[in-house]
Parts: sequence; structure tokens; C-alpha cells
Amino acid sequence: MNALISTHTPNLMSHETLEAMFVQRHALAGRIVEWIRAGAGGGSKHHTLLIGPRGIGKTHMVSLVYHRVRAADDLREPPLIAWLREEEWGISAFRDLLMRILLTLADERGDADLRRRAEALYARDPDAVERLAGNLLRDCVAGRTLLLMVENLDDMFAGLGEQGQQRLRAYIQENPFFTILATARGLFPGIRRAMPFYGFFRTHHLEPLTFQEAVELLGKIATLDGDDRLASLLRTPAGRVRVRPVHHLAGGNHRVYVIFSQLLTCEALDELVDAVMEMIDKLTPYYQSRMMQLSPQQRRIVEFLCERGGGAAVKEIARRCFATSQAVSAALRDLRQMGYVRSTPVGRQSHCELREPLMRICIEVKKQRGRPVRFLVELLRLWYSREELEHRAAGLPPAATQRARALLGRGASKGMAGDTQGAIADYTAVIDMPDAPPDQKGRALFSFAARLVESGRWEEALSALREGLSRFPGAESAAYLADVDILAQLMRSDVPYAQTTGRLAALLRVHDDCEQMPPLIGTFLTGLAGALRTRSVNTDRLGQWVRAWKEVAGEREDFRGALRIADAAVRYRAEEDERILLELPAEERKIVRQMLGLEDADGRPIEEDSGGESG
Repeated sequence: MNALISTHTPNLMSHETLEAMFVQRHALAGRIVEWIRAGAGGGSKHHTLLIGPRGIGKTHMVSLVYHRVRAADDLREPPLIAWLREEEWGISAFRDLLMRILLTLADERGDADLRRRAEALYARDPDAVERLAGNLLRDCVAGRTLLLMVENLDDMFAGLGEQGQQRLRAYIQENPFFTILATARGLFPGIRRAMPFYGFFRTHHLEPLTFQEAVELLGKIATLDGDDRLASLLRTPAGRVRVRPVHHLAGGNHRVYVIFSQLLTCEALDELVDAVMEMIDKLTPYYQSRMMQLSPQQRRIVEFLCERGGGAAVKEIARRCFATSQAVSAALRDLRQMGYVRSTPVGRQSHCELREPLMRICIEVKKQRGRPVRFLVELLRLWYSREELEHRAAGLPPAATQRARALLGRGASKGMAGDTQGAIADYTAVIDMPDAPPDQKGRALFSFAARLVESGRWEEALSALREGLSRFPGAESAAYLADVDILAQLMRSDVPYAQTTGRLAALLRVHDDCEQMPPLIGTFLTGLAGALRTRSVNTDRLGQWVRAWKEVAGEREDFRGALRIADAAVRYRAEEDERILLELPAEERKIVRQMLGLEDADGRPIEEDSGGESG
């Protein structure tokens, strides 16, 4: 590496590295610095609280602000800075806080005399230390501004207790030289109504990274590492789509991307599964340490939610943890504040689940040796690969493909119009073209096979499919697009249930023989998604289609996740019951919501098009 990039302690990184990696929050960082500058210049003092779960980038933001304020050489009276970092433990009274501020200031300024005077207070009567330390801090500031930076303010306030918080608030009112920048994992009692610091802070909830911002961060880290080849790949559709599975699992957590970036090469991005497994291995000690910070009851709840996968109502959690609903509700409230769980209201109940899918996955890996995770990553890669395929199709060289594309388009139009024989003729013409690119020939062969399915010529269709997979093993886009069409034809075929299962079994054998199994899983879901989004969807028929898949492939480990997703999607479409989705782990639920057209790949809700009204 050309620069120190820390996963857990961003405050160790240089100002230059922090700036080079910074994404998403430029406007907020600029406002905070300006508020601090205004207070140091004699204006109003502002107090800012950054809220967000672990790993969301709070320390990075605080570190960046620290360096920018220190670098501001145009201030006549720059603020004094006391930065109480994450590891500042042992504050159980207001006097402890005052002592920490004094000693931190002494270290920041290199002031040996201040440190000596502060250390001397430990020899004084404990009851007098608070007054003496407060006076010493006032003398030290001497009319300037004190920028107090506090990480994990929620923990510090818990240590102070309500009485300590009241003493701190009173001291700030008597000595209005403070500007405070603090962080917390969630909203906490000390800032709620009727508490000492209610209404005191400007509160900003830090949002997770969007997919575009995640790719930008990975690209910046690759540039810092001097890996221009990887940085260039991340700017292409092929590179970006391979980041999608990681984004799907990470939920926009900065720390996850920093860890992933340290394992990333062009080759690892292409393989992906091994890189994700190594990332999970590196994250596991971090999540294990977080588990150890919980009380036994809280730990039992988190373990149950890991085993459950999806959400669970409070009564169910209480039953499985052998506890009362009241005790579990209190524990869940604390776990929400600490960023471990989140709740979704469904009617009069709330379903609770782990906030971070990766925490559950890391714990699962230790028990199940990672096989389900490997299948999940492969499934996610296939689900999102349609984005890459669309880009590839749009970027094909026009000179070599103009005639082939015209024939493919005409064949598709004829097929939609019911002219199966005309469509077959056009696809055959593409297959016989000597100068047609492989992707175009492959697409023609598979489309040809789909039309044969439509016309009832099943054995011929299988032969065409087998030929296509053998002749064009590298034509991933062709295989992908064609399988959607073939499966769609099978799904629409009006044949008995037993005949459907027989054809699916034959199709699986063809794909297994040609080592093309993974595309079939992804295209099964993609084809089902297209059917689910139609207004005239027949959920009974789709349910029968999923049951046929279960009968043929339900015992295959590589199909279990896809079939669970498909079953939930069809049931939800039929019943519109949110509890069906909450039964699934969060990473699978996101796929279902995308299949149903309820949200996009970044988790944003999609407004259903009403289609307008005629008048």
C-alpha cells in the first residue's frame, strides 16, 4: 500500500489520505467546519451530534474536521482542541471528564506545565477535584474557544449518569467557550425530552453509502494504492456490477468497503466469491468482539435472531429466549439504541431483526463452514449481472453486428406476433452467417431453441440448447438472455404438471452437463420477476411453477436460496402480507422486493405507475 488505510481507527490516517478517501458528506463536513470557525471568530457556538451505527464513517468525519480546523491558518484565535476518542473509558463522574479534557489538551498542545498541574489534582481531596479542574480548564482556555470532540457520546453520558450530565450542562452554561462535535450510535436518553441536553445539539443522521458512492470509495482507495488497473475496471459496467453483491450485503457500511478494498484486485473482483469469503473472515473477530460487549440476555436475543435469519415478533423472541415480553422489549430497546437491531411495524406488532446482515452471516459461517454464503454470493452476482449484460448489448460494435441484430430484432417481433416459423427462419439466418459475432450467434441459437419450445418441439429445443452451450461457452450474455426466454416459454406452456417437471429435469441435466448451472438459477428468478410484475399475473399458476422447481431441484443446496426467494415472492404477490417478507433474511428480502418492483437495487421505493385515467 502507498498510504496507511485503517479499517477501525481512521484517526491514525494522514489528513491527505482522509481527504483522498472522502465520499458522500462533503457538504456536511464543510458546514461543520464553518460553524466551528464562526464560533472561534466570536460568533455563536454550535454543537453537532453525528448519529450512525458502527462502521458508518463517524470517526472518518471527525478526523477530517479535526485536520481541517487545525489547518485553518487564517483564524486570529484558532480554537483549542480536546479530542476524546472512542477508547476513552472510565468516565463515571463529571470530574473524570474534566480531567480527561485537561490531559488531552496538554497532549494536543505539548504543554508539559498543564499536564503537571492537571496530574497534581489526583493528590487533592476527590470532593474538591471537580471545582479545581473546572477552574484550571477555564484558566487554560482564557477567552478562546474550546472545540471538544467526543466519540461515542452515548457511552460517555451513560457513565456520567443524569447527575453528571446536569453538572456538565451547568458548567457549559457558566463557561460558554465550548463548541462540541460528538458522535453516537443512535439516539440515547441524555438528549431526550426532560433530560439535561434535550435540544442542545444539531443532530445529523449519517446515511449509508449508495451504490454509486461505494464504487467511488473503492475507486479512490485503488488509486491511493497505486492500482490504476483496478481503478479503471471499477469505472466499467463489468467492474461495477461485480461490486453489487458486496453492496447488497454491506448495506452501505463504510468499514466493510475499506476491508473489502484491501482484498481487492482485478482478479478477485472477477472471482468475487473467494474475496467475499476472505472479507467475512476478517470481519468475524470484529463482530465477535461486539457480541462480547453485550449482556447475557442481549447476547441470547442476538443469537436467536442470527438463527432465525428473518424478523421475529417480541412474543416469539421472548418464548425462544425463555424471558418475559417486558424484559425482551427493554433489551431490544437497548439493542436498537446500540445499533444491533431494527424493528419493522406490522399491524400492532413489531418484527425485530439484526440491523447488519453481515453480522449474522459472519456468525453463520463459523457454524456452517460458509457453503450457504458461497451460494448466496453467486446468486447475487447472477441476479445483478443483467445490468452488465444490458451494457454489453448496448456497446456491441455496430459494423459487425448490424445485419445480425436486425434479424434478431425481426425474429423477436415475429415471435411476439405469433409467427413462430418466421422467427425460427430469422434466427437460423443469423446462425448461418459466417461473420456474425459469437454473442449474436449464441443469442440466435438460444432464441431458436425458445421458439422450438413454443411450437412444442421439445426434444429439438433441447438439442439446440445443448449445441449453443457447447459452441459458445464464453457467451455469457447470450446464455443469460436466452435462458430467460426458454424458461419463460416453459412457464407459459399449457402442459400437465408432470410434463413440466419432466422438462425442467431435462433442462437441468443439459445445464449440468455443460457446466452452465449458475445462469439457470439467476434467469429462473429474472423470468419469474417479469411475470410477477405484470398486471394480469396468475399467482396460482406461478405458484405451481415454483412447486415444480421445488420438486425437481428442492434438494439441491445450490437452489435452496433461489427457491426460498421465489416462493416468498409469489406468496407475497398473492397475499400482500408484509410478514411473508419479514420471514426472510434481509439480503434475500431485498431481492424479493426488487423482483416485485417494490424497490430498486439501492433500496429506494419504486412508485407504481397507475397508468393514468381516460376521460
